[in-house]
Amino acid sequence: MFKILIFFYLLKIIAGNPIKDEISTIGVQNASRTDSPWFALIEIKSNGLRCGGSLISDQFVVTAAHCLDSLDSLDSLSLKQGVLIKLGEWKTDIENDCEESNEECESVAEIQPKSVKIHEYYDKSDKSKQNYDVAVIKLAWKPRMSEIIQNIELSTSDSNVKLTNQVLTVTGFGQSTPGRYTNIKKKIQIKIFPDRFCEEKHKGTYSRSRHICGLGYEGVTTCSGDSGSGLFRTVNGKTYLEGITAYGVANCGERDLPSGFMKVATFKEWIKEQIDTLS
Repeated sequence: MFKILIFFYLLKIIAGNPIKDEISTIGVQNASRTDSPWFALIEIKSNGLRCGGSLISDQFVVTAAHCLDSLDSLDSLSLKQGVLIKLGEWKTDIENDCEESNEECESVAEIQPKSVKIHEYYDKSDKSKQNYDVAVIKLAWKPRMSEIIQNIELSTSDSNVKLTNQVLTVTGFGQSTPGRYTNIKKKIQIKIFPDRFCEEKHKGTYSRSRHICGLGYEGVTTCSGDSGSGLFRTVNGKTYLEGITAYGVANCGERDLPSGFMKVATFKEWIKEQIDTLS
């Protein structure tokens, strides 16, 4: 296809910085219109950056905190003017997202955020506090659920449970080539590696209690444009959100250079508290 380069963020420093959205997905499969119906495309209007997120209830999206770093303020007016969230998006270059051009299908929901809560310990200027790269967004209104818009359940795992050697999935709209975002939703399989693998590759950045270590098959990795996208798995027919795309590597596609995902099992109680507070 192209080369090997998909979602996440290219860290400008190989030790691992949050994805500032410069490069993203390549060498992956196209998703179908109904794949990952919880996926939220987050667009920052001021600079044209994209992020991903996951719809976790009828009115809340969880994403990476650093996706909102470029906003001057998180007050309601700034959010309304600066951020747009699209649910059910499949192809960004056409108005009708149907599989066939002549069929009728569910519409994409374009919603502005009403309020945002960033983890209180997150600090973009302090690397040690980037281990809290989580944010909850309340949507201005509740979208109508459909085959292309559905919420995903938070991880039911204990924070100490290891997913090592399991294969999970990420979807997103990252850059398909440097400087150019893909216009169709992509998906990639991510194999989970032991914590020590990421500790060696991302010294001083990776946290066993707050991160999941993953790498795509055949060197496919994650880059920018898909920051905040959900890492999920299906167990007995039920799909759970296990991770949030946080950071990647300096040169996307380099083999043996894994990416880090925020561990939802660690943050799920905090996420639930924010939903209660913002409701």
